[in-house]
Amino acid sequence: MSQLRGGLHGEIWKIRDALVAVRAIMEVAIDFPDEEVEILDTQALQARLALEVAEPLSRLLARAEGGKIIREGISVVILGRPNVGKSSLLNCLLREERAIVTELPGTTRDTIEECLDIKGVPVRIVDTAGIRETVEAVEEIGIRRARQKLDQADLVLLVLDGAEGLHSEDRALFEVAADKKVVVVVNKIDRALPLNRAHYEAAFPGVEVVAISATTGEGIRTLEDAVYGAATGGHGLQESGVAAPNVRHAVALQRALGAVRQVGEGLAADLPPDLLAIDLQGALAFLGDIVGETTTDDVLDMIFAEFCLGK
Repeated sequence: MSQLRGGLHGEIWKIRDALVAVRAIMEVAIDFPDEEVEILDTQALQARLALEVAEPLSRLLARAEGGKIIREGISVVILGRPNVGKSSLLNCLLREERAIVTELPGTTRDTIEECLDIKGVPVRIVDTAGIRETVEAVEEIGIRRARQKLDQADLVLLVLDGAEGLHSEDRALFEVAADKKVVVVVNKIDRALPLNRAHYEAAFPGVEVVAISATTGEGIRTLEDAVYGAATGGHGLQESGVAAPNVRHAVALQRALGAVRQVGEGLAADLPPDLLAIDLQGALAFLGDIVGETTTDDVLDMIFAEFCLGK
Protein backbone atom coordinates (compact mmCIF):
# COMPACT_ATOMS: atom_id res chain seq x y z
CA MET A 1 0.00 0.00 0.00
CA SER A 2 2.89 2.33 0.78
CA GLN A 3 4.34 1.58 -2.66
CA LEU A 4 1.02 2.36 -4.35
CA ARG A 5 0.81 5.67 -2.50
CA GLY A 6 4.24 6.64 -3.83
CA GLY A 7 6.15 6.02 -0.61
CA LEU A 8 9.34 4.92 -2.34
CA HIS A 9 9.18 7.85 -4.78
CA GLY A 10 8.80 10.33 -1.93
CA GLU A 11 11.67 8.87 0.07
CA ILE A 12 14.04 8.91 -2.89
CA TRP A 13 12.97 12.44 -3.81
CA LYS A 14 14.15 13.65 -0.39
CA ILE A 15 17.53 11.97 -0.98
CA ARG A 16 17.71 13.46 -4.46
CA ASP A 17 17.02 16.98 -3.11
CA ALA A 18 19.87 16.59 -0.61
CA LEU A 19 22.21 15.52 -3.42
CA VAL A 20 21.13 18.44 -5.60
CA ALA A 21 21.95 20.81 -2.74
CA VAL A 22 25.46 19.35 -2.37
CA ARG A 23 25.94 19.38 -6.14
CA ALA A 24 24.99 23.07 -6.19
CA ILE A 25 27.69 23.80 -3.60
CA MET A 26 30.22 21.97 -5.79
CA GLU A 27 29.23 23.97 -8.87
CA VAL A 28 29.63 27.24 -7.00
CA ALA A 29 33.05 26.14 -5.75
CA ILE A 30 34.07 25.28 -9.32
CA ASP A 31 32.92 28.65 -10.67
CA PHE A 32 34.48 30.63 -7.82
CA PRO A 33 37.80 28.87 -7.14
CA ASP A 34 39.17 31.83 -5.15
CA GLU A 35 36.43 31.30 -2.56
CA GLU A 36 36.50 27.47 -2.67
CA VAL A 37 37.88 27.12 0.86
CA GLU A 38 35.03 29.18 2.30
CA ILE A 39 32.35 27.49 0.19
CA LEU A 40 33.45 23.89 0.75
CA ASP A 41 33.12 22.98 4.41
CA THR A 42 34.46 19.42 4.02
CA GLN A 43 33.36 18.10 7.39
CA ALA A 44 29.88 19.61 7.10
CA LEU A 45 29.41 18.15 3.61
CA GLN A 46 30.58 14.71 4.77
CA ALA A 47 28.14 14.79 7.67
CA ARG A 48 25.32 15.96 5.38
CA LEU A 49 25.97 13.23 2.83
CA ALA A 50 26.07 10.59 5.56
CA LEU A 51 22.93 11.72 7.37
CA GLU A 52 20.71 12.81 4.46
CA VAL A 53 21.89 10.49 1.68
CA ALA A 54 23.97 7.45 2.66
CA GLU A 55 21.90 6.41 5.69
CA PRO A 56 18.50 6.64 3.93
CA LEU A 57 19.89 4.74 0.94
CA SER A 58 21.24 2.04 3.24
CA ARG A 59 17.85 1.70 4.96
CA LEU A 60 16.08 1.29 1.63
CA LEU A 61 18.56 -1.37 0.56
CA ALA A 62 18.16 -3.18 3.89
CA ARG A 63 14.45 -3.51 3.13
CA ALA A 64 15.08 -4.93 -0.34
CA GLU A 65 15.41 -8.55 0.83
CA GLY A 66 12.32 -8.24 3.01
CA GLY A 67 10.41 -6.87 0.04
CA LYS A 68 11.49 -9.79 -2.11
CA ILE A 69 10.29 -12.22 0.57
CA ILE A 70 6.91 -10.48 0.83
CA ARG A 71 6.41 -10.48 -2.95
CA GLU A 72 7.83 -13.87 -3.89
CA GLY A 73 8.12 -15.89 -0.69
CA ILE A 74 10.79 -18.51 -0.20
CA SER A 75 11.30 -22.03 -1.45
CA VAL A 76 11.82 -24.62 1.29
CA VAL A 77 12.90 -28.16 0.46
CA ILE A 78 12.41 -31.05 2.88
CA LEU A 79 15.45 -33.29 2.49
CA GLY A 80 16.43 -36.55 4.14
CA ARG A 81 16.95 -40.28 3.94
CA PRO A 82 13.96 -42.49 3.13
CA ASN A 83 11.44 -43.01 5.94
CA VAL A 84 12.73 -40.33 8.30
CA GLY A 85 9.32 -38.61 8.28
CA LYS A 86 9.59 -36.01 5.50
CA SER A 87 6.03 -36.51 4.24
CA SER A 88 4.71 -36.59 7.80
CA LEU A 89 6.43 -33.26 8.40
CA LEU A 90 4.80 -31.79 5.28
CA ASN A 91 1.37 -32.95 6.46
CA CYS A 92 2.01 -31.54 9.92
CA LEU A 93 3.03 -28.12 8.59
CA LEU A 94 0.01 -28.02 6.27
CA ARG A 95 -2.35 -29.30 8.97
CA GLU A 96 -3.77 -31.78 6.47
CA GLU A 97 -2.99 -35.20 5.01
CA ARG A 98 -1.44 -34.04 1.75
CA ALA A 99 1.24 -36.69 1.29
CA ILE A 100 0.89 -40.46 1.58
CA VAL A 101 2.67 -41.79 4.66
CA THR A 102 3.69 -45.44 5.16
CA GLU A 103 6.40 -47.34 6.98
CA LEU A 104 7.85 -48.46 3.63
CA PRO A 105 10.97 -46.58 2.49
CA GLY A 106 10.62 -44.95 -0.92
CA THR A 107 6.87 -44.26 -0.69
CA THR A 108 7.36 -40.73 -2.05
CA ARG A 109 8.38 -41.16 -5.70
CA ASP A 110 7.99 -37.57 -6.89
CA THR A 111 8.20 -34.08 -5.45
CA ILE A 112 5.09 -32.65 -3.79
CA GLU A 113 4.77 -28.85 -3.64
CA GLU A 114 2.39 -26.85 -1.47
CA CYS A 115 2.16 -23.26 -0.23
CA LEU A 116 1.65 -22.03 3.31
CA ASP A 117 2.01 -18.86 5.31
CA ILE A 118 4.43 -18.59 8.23
CA LYS A 119 4.03 -15.30 10.10
CA GLY A 120 3.32 -13.42 6.88
CA VAL A 121 6.08 -15.09 4.85
CA PRO A 122 4.76 -17.00 1.81
CA VAL A 123 6.47 -20.40 1.85
CA ARG A 124 6.55 -22.79 -1.09
CA ILE A 125 7.43 -26.08 0.57
CA VAL A 126 8.60 -29.12 -1.36
CA ASP A 127 8.54 -32.71 -0.10
CA THR A 128 11.12 -34.82 -1.93
CA ALA A 129 11.85 -38.47 -2.45
CA GLY A 130 14.30 -39.86 0.11
CA ILE A 131 17.79 -39.65 -1.36
CA ARG A 132 19.64 -42.96 -1.35
CA GLU A 133 21.51 -45.27 -3.69
CA THR A 134 18.86 -47.18 -5.61
CA VAL A 135 18.44 -49.26 -8.74
CA GLU A 136 14.66 -48.95 -8.98
CA ALA A 137 13.93 -46.79 -12.05
CA VAL A 138 10.89 -44.82 -10.81
CA GLU A 139 12.47 -44.02 -7.45
CA GLU A 140 15.66 -42.96 -9.23
CA ILE A 141 13.66 -40.39 -11.22
CA GLY A 142 12.18 -39.04 -7.98
CA ILE A 143 15.65 -38.72 -6.45
CA ARG A 144 16.89 -36.86 -9.51
CA ARG A 145 13.98 -34.41 -9.23
CA ALA A 146 14.72 -33.99 -5.53
CA ARG A 147 18.24 -32.90 -6.37
CA GLN A 148 16.89 -30.41 -8.94
CA LYS A 149 14.56 -28.87 -6.35
CA LEU A 150 17.44 -28.68 -3.90
CA ASP A 151 19.38 -26.52 -6.36
CA GLN A 152 16.46 -24.04 -6.45
CA ALA A 153 15.86 -23.95 -2.69
CA ASP A 154 16.27 -20.89 -0.47
CA LEU A 155 16.15 -23.04 2.68
CA VAL A 156 16.62 -26.75 3.37
CA LEU A 157 14.99 -28.67 6.19
CA LEU A 158 17.31 -31.64 6.71
CA VAL A 159 15.16 -34.24 8.46
CA LEU A 160 16.83 -36.86 10.66
CA ASP A 161 15.36 -39.88 12.45
CA GLY A 162 15.74 -39.18 16.15
CA ALA A 163 14.76 -42.74 17.02
CA GLU A 164 17.61 -44.22 14.96
CA GLY A 165 20.24 -41.60 15.71
CA LEU A 166 22.73 -39.99 13.39
CA HIS A 167 23.76 -41.86 10.20
CA SER A 168 26.66 -41.30 7.87
CA GLU A 169 24.09 -40.70 5.11
CA ASP A 170 22.73 -37.77 7.12
CA ARG A 171 26.16 -36.17 7.12
CA ALA A 172 26.50 -36.81 3.39
CA LEU A 173 23.17 -35.08 2.71
CA PHE A 174 24.28 -32.15 4.83
CA GLU A 175 27.33 -31.81 2.62
CA VAL A 176 25.10 -31.91 -0.47
CA ALA A 177 23.17 -28.91 0.91
CA ALA A 178 26.25 -27.12 2.22
CA ASP A 179 25.77 -24.06 -0.02
CA LYS A 180 22.20 -23.50 1.25
CA LYS A 181 20.68 -22.23 4.46
CA VAL A 182 19.93 -25.37 6.49
CA VAL A 183 17.81 -26.13 9.52
CA VAL A 184 18.40 -29.60 10.98
CA VAL A 185 15.09 -31.20 12.02
CA VAL A 186 15.37 -34.17 14.40
CA ASN A 187 12.07 -36.02 13.97
CA LYS A 188 10.37 -38.84 15.93
CA ILE A 189 11.38 -37.54 19.36
CA ASP A 190 8.19 -39.19 20.67
CA ARG A 191 9.86 -42.55 19.97
CA ALA A 192 13.37 -41.66 21.11
CA LEU A 193 15.23 -41.31 24.37
CA PRO A 194 15.75 -37.74 25.62
CA LEU A 195 17.41 -35.83 22.80
CA ASN A 196 21.14 -35.24 23.07
CA ARG A 197 21.05 -31.83 21.40
CA ALA A 198 24.77 -31.22 21.93
CA HIS A 199 25.51 -34.33 19.86
CA TYR A 200 23.62 -32.97 16.85
CA GLU A 201 24.94 -29.43 17.27
CA ALA A 202 28.48 -30.80 17.26
CA ALA A 203 27.75 -32.83 14.11
CA PHE A 204 26.27 -29.79 12.32
CA PRO A 205 28.17 -26.75 13.66
CA GLY A 206 26.64 -23.34 13.11
CA VAL A 207 23.26 -24.79 12.06
CA GLU A 208 20.05 -24.50 14.05
CA VAL A 209 18.78 -27.84 15.38
CA VAL A 210 15.05 -28.27 16.06
CA ALA A 211 13.56 -31.38 17.68
CA ILE A 212 10.03 -32.33 16.61
CA SER A 213 7.48 -35.08 16.39
CA ALA A 214 5.58 -34.90 13.10
CA THR A 215 3.15 -37.42 14.62
CA THR A 216 2.19 -35.46 17.74
CA GLY A 217 3.03 -31.96 16.50
CA GLU A 218 5.53 -31.34 19.28
CA GLY A 219 8.12 -28.73 18.29
CA ILE A 220 6.33 -27.63 15.10
CA ARG A 221 5.86 -24.06 16.34
CA THR A 222 9.56 -23.90 17.12
CA LEU A 223 10.32 -25.16 13.61
CA GLU A 224 8.07 -22.50 12.08
CA ASP A 225 9.95 -19.87 14.11
CA ALA A 226 13.22 -21.27 12.76
CA VAL A 227 11.96 -21.11 9.15
CA TYR A 228 10.78 -17.53 9.68
CA GLY A 229 14.10 -16.55 11.24
CA ALA A 230 16.08 -18.12 8.41
CA ALA A 231 13.89 -16.42 5.80
CA THR A 232 14.23 -12.96 7.34
CA GLY A 233 17.81 -13.22 8.49
CA GLY A 234 16.71 -13.18 12.11
CA HIS A 235 15.51 -9.58 11.90
CA GLY A 236 11.86 -10.14 11.05
CA LEU A 237 9.96 -8.34 8.32
CA GLN A 238 10.07 -4.56 8.19
CA GLU A 239 6.53 -3.35 8.83
CA SER A 240 7.27 0.37 8.94
CA GLY A 241 8.71 2.75 6.38
CA VAL A 242 8.29 2.71 2.63
CA ALA A 243 7.87 -0.43 0.60
CA ALA A 244 11.09 -2.17 -0.32
CA PRO A 245 12.39 -1.65 -3.87
CA ASN A 246 12.31 -4.30 -6.57
CA VAL A 247 15.47 -5.70 -8.16
CA ARG A 248 15.88 -2.85 -10.66
CA HIS A 249 15.43 -0.27 -7.92
CA ALA A 250 17.84 -2.09 -5.63
CA VAL A 251 20.58 -2.07 -8.29
CA ALA A 252 20.09 1.67 -8.90
CA LEU A 253 20.16 2.40 -5.16
CA GLN A 254 23.29 0.31 -4.66
CA ARG A 255 25.08 2.18 -7.44
CA ALA A 256 23.94 5.53 -6.06
CA LEU A 257 25.22 4.58 -2.60
CA GLY A 258 28.57 3.56 -4.10
CA ALA A 259 28.88 6.93 -5.87
CA VAL A 260 28.00 8.81 -2.66
CA ARG A 261 30.64 6.91 -0.73
CA GLN A 262 33.17 7.86 -3.39
CA VAL A 263 32.24 11.51 -2.86
CA GLY A 264 32.79 11.09 0.88
CA GLU A 265 36.20 9.54 0.26
CA GLY A 266 37.02 12.34 -2.17
CA LEU A 267 36.11 14.99 0.38
CA ALA A 268 38.33 13.30 2.95
CA ALA A 269 41.18 13.26 0.41
CA ASP A 270 40.63 16.96 -0.52
CA LEU A 271 39.94 16.18 -4.17
CA PRO A 272 39.02 19.18 -6.33
CA PRO A 273 35.30 19.96 -6.59
CA ASP A 274 35.11 19.26 -10.33
CA LEU A 275 36.04 15.62 -9.69
CA LEU A 276 33.61 15.36 -6.78
CA ALA A 277 30.86 16.80 -8.99
CA ILE A 278 31.26 13.87 -11.40
CA ASP A 279 30.46 11.30 -8.71
CA LEU A 280 27.60 13.44 -7.42
CA GLN A 281 26.09 13.61 -10.89
CA GLY A 282 26.51 9.85 -11.17
CA ALA A 283 24.57 9.32 -7.94
CA LEU A 284 21.82 11.64 -9.19
CA ALA A 285 21.67 9.74 -12.47
CA PHE A 286 21.18 6.43 -10.68
CA LEU A 287 18.35 7.89 -8.61
CA GLY A 288 16.97 9.36 -11.81
CA ASP A 289 16.50 5.81 -13.07
CA ILE A 290 13.80 5.52 -10.39
CA VAL A 291 12.18 8.95 -10.02
CA GLY A 292 13.19 10.76 -13.20
CA GLU A 293 16.14 12.68 -14.54
CA THR A 294 17.76 15.52 -12.58
CA THR A 295 18.16 18.46 -14.93
CA THR A 296 20.62 21.34 -14.99
CA ASP A 297 17.76 23.66 -14.07
CA ASP A 298 17.31 21.78 -10.78
CA VAL A 299 20.92 22.51 -9.84
CA LEU A 300 20.72 26.13 -11.00
CA ASP A 301 17.53 26.72 -9.00
CA MET A 302 19.30 25.42 -5.90
CA ILE A 303 22.35 27.63 -6.56
CA PHE A 304 20.27 30.79 -6.84
CA ALA A 305 18.20 29.80 -3.83
CA GLU A 306 21.21 29.22 -1.58
CA PHE A 307 23.79 31.70 -2.87
CA CYS A 308 23.72 35.42 -3.69
CA LEU A 309 24.66 34.99 -7.35
CA GLY A 310 23.43 36.51 -10.57
CA LYS A 311 21.56 39.34 -8.87
